Amino acid sequence: MTAAFDPLPFLAGQIRLLSPTRARIEGDDETVAALDPLLSYLAPGYRYDPRFKRGVWDGQERLLAADLTFPAGLAPEVGAAAGVEVVGWPDAGRLARLPAPLTLSKHSDIKLREYQQTAVEAALAAQRGLLVMPTASGKTFVIAELLRRLGRTALVIVPTKELLNQTAARLREYLGIEDVQQFGGGSHDFGFVTVATFQALYRARDLGIADELAAYEVVVADEAHHVSATTFSAVLEMCSGAAYRYGFTATPDTGKTTDMVVRGMTGPIIYEMSGEEGVARGVLTPPTVWIMRLQDEPRLEYFDTQEQKTLPLPGSQWHKIHKEGIVRNAPRNTRFATVAAAVAQEWGPTLVVVRETEHGGLLLDQPVWGDTRVAYVDGSQSTAVRASALARLGAGDLQCLIATGILDEGVDVPTLSAVVLADGGRADYKVIQRIGRGRRIGGRAQLLVLDSHDRAHPILTYHARKRQALYAREGWPVEWLAPI
Repeated sequence: MTAAFDPLPFLAGQIRLLSPTRARIEGDDETVAALDPLLSYLAPGYRYDPRFKRGVWDGQERLLAADLTFPAGLAPEVGAAAGVEVVGWPDAGRLARLPAPLTLSKHSDIKLREYQQTAVEAALAAQRGLLVMPTASGKTFVIAELLRRLGRTALVIVPTKELLNQTAARLREYLGIEDVQQFGGGSHDFGFVTVATFQALYRARDLGIADELAAYEVVVADEAHHVSATTFSAVLEMCSGAAYRYGFTATPDTGKTTDMVVRGMTGPIIYEMSGEEGVARGVLTPPTVWIMRLQDEPRLEYFDTQEQKTLPLPGSQWHKIHKEGIVRNAPRNTRFATVAAAVAQEWGPTLVVVRETEHGGLLLDQPVWGDTRVAYVDGSQSTAVRASALARLGAGDLQCLIATGILDEGVDVPTLSAVVLADGGRADYKVIQRIGRGRRIGGRAQLLVLDSHDRAHPILTYHARKRQALYAREGWPVEWLAPI
């Protein structure tokens, strides 16, 4: 189940696994020259780099080093494309040498579903690679069972402080061991199992932690595609002793940027479960999308004195376009708050997702909430305050919670009836993540998703159409609300 490169003519040579992090091409010049393009990708923003503008750089980031080594996780895909043997992948005897599984906590009543157990078995057999599982499908339980079965020292890396605390608590409960430490969020401890944030490890990489990281035998990267390629590769490269290397994600990037780096540090896709399969298995709620329209939406334009006509603001003013067309768009904010209040009253617990703190405040200040119990949380508030707001939403003390993207990555959100995409946006993985917050089974038969067909600027309209195309690809029913 690899994300294969396009096949090449059969080449002479082989690929040898040197370590958990590096593989080497052993072949003639023709082999090396043919494989170099496979191990290269266009760097994000390369067009704006002065070296590219001067014509001294082609914009390609190359993963093939001068010594002909490259990230080991790409070895099976490169080998398959070139028709050459990969020596040392996987180690057939390694599973037989594993210690006895850890003892489960007497207090844990967690039983894995069939698909979760299948994911664990796939990970054990492959020894490294990517597992693609939808948001709300129970990835943390799969990680815990995988660590229990391996019974080895492990480093679990997550993107946020909320996920740091949540994952550490889950692992302590499920594994039945106290030596689950945290690195990040004010803690800097290592243990038999350590849960850390990417950012904390990256910031501390020059502060003497290399030996600790190199000693771990298992490394797990959760929400793997939502960390920059530079941070991801630097942190995973330090885990040079971890022969068992896994990435978990709900939304793999199919491009050749972060995706290639993630696969290079972990391996190819070894297990995949779609959202559609999650619905069929009864573990995910299917979404229904409502799209709002405004009758008289303000246009973001300027008068071009040279052409003597009114034109949309240039894309170079994106910050202003987003600020005026989304964040401070008063008619849009009023409509979103009005519909969100009605949905929260009629459907049940509702999450309104924004990107900027200003936007959240403006929505909260709308005079249309009436007796709807609504609150707002953002990254400036303490973890305890944010956790309390989520608990109140789950208990019914709140009917609607407005939140910034701090809740995008993996954090457990109570069962929801509706998700409101107030910020718009075009990135498929972000939209899927945000909608996924509400797909946990246990509420209504369908999750209501509220979106908007924005027309204040052509770029915002393009973003709206991108989201609509995503809904069509996913097969989610869409209803267009009457414009007001």
